[in-house]
Amino acid sequence: MNIQEMPFFQSFYGRHFGPREEVVYRLQLEQIKADKPRAGRFEKSLETQDGNSMIVYYYFDKNETLYVLAGHLVRKGEPGPAELRTVQKYVERIEKDF
Repeated sequence: MNIQEMPFFQSFYGRHFGPREEVVYRLQLEQIKADKPRAGRFEKSLETQDGNSMIVYYYFDKNETLYVLAGHLVRKGEPGPAELRTVQKYVERIEKDF
């Protein structure tokens, strides 16, 4: 299974992940790969240095790729409109490109 981190997630990662979160995130990815996810969008929680967060994934079985679309802290108003629009655009592009 391939893993592709999208720019919106990379931005979140840069702001909220330290060395500890990096290890937990990599373990979460390994667990997802071992569980063989069903196609589609899903979220997983992850504790960061700034609080609990949700990571948005999309597994596309036609090319066996797990896309890490976005992340947000669990708090009022999240996910915001920009994240929702971006995730929708990512999903549309993934499905169209294959």
